[in-house]
Amino acid sequence: MNRNSNAYQLSYAGQTTGWNPLDNDINGKNAFSMTPAQVAVQAGDVDEFVQIVSHPQFNPEMMGSLAVFFTICRTTTPERHKVFMQYFNNEFRRSFSFDASRQVFVRMH
Repeated sequence: MNRNSNAYQLSYAGQTTGWNPLDNDINGKNAFSMTPAQVAVQAGDVDEFVQIVSHPQFNPEMMGSLAVFFTICRTTTPERHKVFMQYFNNEFRRSFSFDASRQVFVRMH
């Protein structure tokens, strides 16, 4: 794994270059300063997002804000956004909660 570096990015609306945890840092940023979780959200790729947040080294506090990426997803791929929000508001929230005082997601114990 290449620490703090990612080639993982959007290749076009609703499509990523493909998540590969062996070549990308699970918590690092790409050339556009996006974390892997942000890339997956913007693309509306639930499968890749699940791979990312399920990784044992994933640190939700490093994920960054997702709001703007959810908005882009809703605008560019509304059908994917609907599916993504269903996952995010259910399965994701079972493992992670939002710490409003720090404005980050944290792993639930």
